[in-house]
Amino acid sequence: CNAVQTGLVQYSPESVIPAAAVPEPPILSFVTSTETTLTVTWDVPSSDMIITGYMLYVDNLLKYDGTGIPTVRTFTLAGCTSGTIYDFRVAAISSAGHSVQSPHLARICSRRPYPPAQPTLKSSTLR
Repeated sequence: CNAVQTGLVQYSPESVIPAAAVPEPPILSFVTSTETTLTVTWDVPSSDMIITGYMLYVDNLLKYDGTGIPTVRTFTLAGCTSGTIYDFRVAAISSAGHSVQSPHLARICSRRPYPPAQPTLKSSTLR
């Protein structure tokens, strides 16, 4: 005889299932600039869930929607005006939601100064 018995079905109420927190905001870093471009990069923030992408804002306007592209963590703003300050912010995306925007990173679009010429030794009193 094949007898199948079932026990008491137990469900856990949703209130005891902890919700995953949205990611921490990434930290932006300046990379380089020219008279017409600015390049920034950002770190992978801590997150309860896998980071699935990033959204980058320049002067509060969405300039890069990297939803579904978590490997891209560098952005170059092309066509900027030399001498103009631009405000960058980035938010991380996971299945738990969007992080708050990162602290702002303000940079001026301009050519980086050239390094000083290497010094040359003209004379020495050492023997």
